[in-house]
Amino acid sequence: MRILYFINGLSYKGGMARIVVDKANYLSDVLGHEVTICTYNGKVESAFKLSNNLIIRTIKSGGENATIMKKLGCIAKDIRKVGKVIQEVNPDIQCADTGIDMDNSICEKEGS
Repeated sequence: MRILYFINGLSYKGGMARIVVDKANYLSDVLGHEVTICTYNGKVESAFKLSNNLIIRTIKSGGENATIMKKLGCIAKDIRKVGKVIQEVNPDIQCADTGIDMDNSICEKEGS
């Protein structure tokens, strides 16, 4: 099974970074799934040991210090970048953490 995680970054010591790395390592090493982690912050550094079986991708999100109109343009570009990753990985399951709170974590299985 192909599983795709989206997360802001993996360099944080704790929280969702820890949960995603632990789950991804287990799913790939123990259960043999093809797991991809894609970070929004453009960095591949992790505070935790990543399995050699994981695929790590990055998307550099833009617009942090931009005007509202430029931010809207950056959001559109970011959506296209996410769509491109989803299309290339073609996951059976995709999970996304927006980094705001647990209510904004989304998991979706294809066909649901």
